[in-house]
Amino acid sequence: MSREGSAMNFPGSPYFVLERLLDEYRNGQRTPEDVARSLDIFDAFVEQWNEGLMALPVQPQVLPDGEETLNGSFQGLECFSEASAIMRDFLATGDDSLADQALDTARQGHETLEALFFETARRVEALQNEVG
Repeated sequence: MSREGSAMNFPGSPYFVLERLLDEYRNGQRTPEDVARSLDIFDAFVEQWNEGLMALPVQPQVLPDGEETLNGSFQGLECFSEASAIMRDFLATGDDSLADQALDTARQGHETLEALFFETARRVEALQNEVG
């Protein structure tokens, strides 16, 4: 799904963090070193989210699609990790196609997590309606 085709909700998403870093770098507001330090922090947060997900118990009797949802979450976070690594390659080489690739990869992660969020919300609403 393209960015134009998605509402791209959740302005605090890691996608927007990377997009802002890139914009600030391109506008001369950040040096490569500043961006690299910010990416270190970004990577630490993604790792914390990953660890938090790994700690969640998956109880099929409670949430039958829990493992599938968890795997989708891991995939979304993996996209953010990959995007950060690609962004570092961009900083090292100056190859603009890598910057575009980093944002595309982050966008995939964002859209994966966004879809999971809305699907989960839909299921919760259906369950609440069922219970009464």
